[in-house]
Amino acid sequence: MEQKTKQKLEQIRKGKVPKGYKETKLGIIPEDWSCHKIKETLKICHGKSQKKIESTNGKYPILASGGVIGHTNSYLYNYPSILIGRKGT
Repeated sequence: MEQKTKQKLEQIRKGKVPKGYKETKLGIIPEDWSCHKIKETLKICHGKSQKKIESTNGKYPILASGGVIGHTNSYLYNYPSILIGRKGT
């Protein structure tokens, strides 16, 4: 880590706001960042049952919090996304 970065982190740890940073309700962040509620930035969706699309020799893995739980030849969601395990992780 660069010395400048270390110095800025040390200032923040001491509650000081380094040049190029600002104080927000979330803490000290870079000036060019902004704070938003999660729901203003992304959409959170719940999982769906794999039973309707499951195929023994499917080419796509069906993922759950415990790993691969089956396979399918079709998918339920075809957009950029992040998969977050809900339980068992």
